[in-house]
Amino acid sequence: MMVMEEKISKAHRITGIYLFIYMIVHVLSKGPVCFFADWMAVFAFAFHAFNGMRLIILELGFLIGKPAFIEYPYSPVSIKYSRILFYVFMALAILFLAVVIIGKGMTS
Repeated sequence: MMVMEEKISKAHRITGIYLFIYMIVHVLSKGPVCFFADWMAVFAFAFHAFNGMRLIILELGFLIGKPAFIEYPYSPVSIKYSRILFYVFMALAILFLAVVIIGKGMTS
């Protein structure tokens, strides 16, 4: 069974690959790109961008915690803060999507 961090990591990679392929197809296509693909790109961008900000914060060493004596059962502080940051940034991604969908929307 995959833990949450592994699922988030795989989703981050998949959205990155999707955005890469979408941009290539979008640039090379002569006709209009499918409406569904445009919306998927917006959702993939929101997840990928906000999860990337979370990863940058963690990679810079913020919210990792100080080294402490390891006692069993080991519960690392960094995972707790990583999950909190994930929920915060996904809430921001949902807010971003709400602004896009309600405020401006997709125009073809």
